Amino acid sequence: MTGDIDLSKYPDDTDKVIVAIDKKTVQSYEYGFTTLKKIAEITGLTKMQARYRVEQLDENGHVRREKAFDRERALVRIWLTPEAEKYARKLLDYEEIVGRFPDDPTQDDFIEVLDHVRELESRIDEMESEIEEIKEIMRF
Repeated sequence: MTGDIDLSKYPDDTDKVIVAIDKKTVQSYEYGFTTLKKIAEITGLTKMQARYRVEQLDENGHVRREKAFDRERALVRIWLTPEAEKYARKLLDYEEIVGRFPDDPTQDDFIEVLDHVRELESRIDEMESEIEEIKEIMRF
């Protein structure tokens, strides 16, 4: 995925950390952040392993961290930058598509996934048309 986060520069499972941060911040949208404890729970990493990966992502500008106090205990709030959010969504999309393939995919399996992609493209086209119609209505 060109122009995205180069995972080869990061420790193993950094992709899982990115996805965990994205999933958690989406689930708790009213807060828009997550914590190391939650990242560790989602990824199966230890809190120290999660911290190291988050620090690496932060150093390269993909994650933001903020110290806060919650019920008189310190915690670090973590969230993705907008660019990293986009990358997390790509990782999730990739997982969804690859997850549709069995271990030994056949031509029919590929065709099924391509049909799914075409269906999604069709839905997007319909939504774009609806948006254009709404824009036209809003102009009057």
